[in-house]
Amino acid sequence: MKGAARRRPVFLSIILHAHLPFLRQPEYEHPLEEIWFHEAMLECYLPLARCFRNLHREEVPFRLAFSFSPTLSTMMRDRYFRERFERFLNERVELAEREVERFWAIPALQRLACFYHRRFLKLKRFWEEEIGGDIISLFRELEEEGRLELMTTAATHAYLPVFDVEESTVEAQVKIGVESHRQHFGRIPPGFWLPECGYTRNAERALVEAGIRYTVLDFHGLRRYGERGRCEGAWGPGPAGLMVSKSGLYLFGRDPDASRLVWSARDGYPADGVYREFHRDGLEEAEFGYARPYRHPLGSGVPSGMKYHRVTSLETPLRKKEIYDPGEAEKKAREHARAFLKWCERRRGERETGIVVPFDAELFGHWWYEGPEFLESLIREARESVVRLRTPGDLLKRKKRVEKGEGVFSSWGNHGFSSVWLDPSNDWIYPELHRASEAMRSAALRFWEEGGDRERILNQAVRELLLAQASDWPFMMKAGTTVGYARTRFLRHIERFWKLLAMAESGETEEAFLRDCEDGGSVFPWIDFRIFGLRNMRKGRERQKAKGKRQKGKGKRQKEKGNRIFGA
Repeated sequence: MKGAARRRPVFLSIILHAHLPFLRQPEYEHPLEEIWFHEAMLECYLPLARCFRNLHREEVPFRLAFSFSPTLSTMMRDRYFRERFERFLNERVELAEREVERFWAIPALQRLACFYHRRFLKLKRFWEEEIGGDIISLFRELEEEGRLELMTTAATHAYLPVFDVEESTVEAQVKIGVESHRQHFGRIPPGFWLPECGYTRNAERALVEAGIRYTVLDFHGLRRYGERGRCEGAWGPGPAGLMVSKSGLYLFGRDPDASRLVWSARDGYPADGVYREFHRDGLEEAEFGYARPYRHPLGSGVPSGMKYHRVTSLETPLRKKEIYDPGEAEKKAREHARAFLKWCERRRGERETGIVVPFDAELFGHWWYEGPEFLESLIREARESVVRLRTPGDLLKRKKRVEKGEGVFSSWGNHGFSSVWLDPSNDWIYPELHRASEAMRSAALRFWEEGGDRERILNQAVRELLLAQASDWPFMMKAGTTVGYARTRFLRHIERFWKLLAMAESGETEEAFLRDCEDGGSVFPWIDFRIFGLRNMRKGRERQKAKGKRQKGKGKRQKEKGNRIFGA
């Protein structure tokens, strides 16, 4: 038995969740917040895509799950963002060339500048020549080739528990998220990433109705049924960190110990002193005149992508950090990959062991610069290990019997519930959001048969409402970072929503305003405002069916139109 246990594989399921809020601001030539997209592309998404592509070409076996938020997928395919990112990338190449010259008398820093110059050139060639600026198509190809399992999330990454009383909002966020994934990747995804792992029963119902097979909860959000069908205590991760609910939705539990090893900036691998220091940018100490072309026109610093110092220690002040050595950092990343595999091996038990570890994708490359190297090394080393990389969908195929249980209200946020997204710093937004959601539901029912300009106006009103519901705004308010931007974005979308709704009510179209909204809020071009009234229409049909009545005339047209909305 012990020998068999030693040979038994450990199935490791890594899920990377990629998300950014919709950042399109065409009215500005240099919108500061767009830098978030460019920085994430440069340090995270492109390096990961290049890593996966190279592994696939070398025929190195791997299976990972990757979740794209609809807002991020939209930006990645938008010519507006692709052209601006290309400009950003070219500026980084130019800056690195200048940095090589600036440090001519400091060999250690000049070597680092050369390292960045080579890196930026590789990414530039990969972006322009190898994938033609289309990262979404590469990920779609990797899924078709059996390397990745792609997932989706809520339309604008709304934290669903705070909208639990509004079934129409939850359904809209879920169904639009699923449809957006189908539009970008050509298929309905098997898995759905609940934003912030925020689970409620209404969210589960919406997932099942949308055809989703599985989702992931934080470890404390799972409850199992006892022999008499009663719910018994917290169901932790590990060999049985998977259960199936009464509705048939499979629920995976996040492994907290495995996550902590890789994620924690204090206790995990990224805290090692040889890794690159995140908080000290190379241009911060350059003369203002030299750095001016690479700074924001308003004087704000723009991340250069070039950082010259290492963590050293968590207690070391920023100004006393030691010089970064990429070679030593890559060596340490490989060591940590082997250590993580050994840790997973020690989790083997008498039963088949599965470990599910979801991460924000931005950890790998942005927050932890050496993260892509760690991931690539882990994939390569796993070939000689008992650890097998599998997706959640793969694990479902292996399970002949899954215990029954249920999810409970939970998240992976601080304290495990909603204290981050519902707090005195941000709770003022929710009465306005609830009022707007109810108004949208009412308008969808009243104008169900409308077309032309009124339909166009209401479709844009839905886009503005969805953008206002993004979890990013309350998160920023709570964190105290870019609070002004978060407030401005929320107020802009909610004010536009009310003005558009008033236009729909009056029947008078302000074309310039509508076009401005459509240009700045150009997500989901295929959207249908009736999604907000769909649940009410469905309930009405069910009531009439129960009474044995048949709809005629207008009711028949309503049913036909309802059935065209995202496969309803």
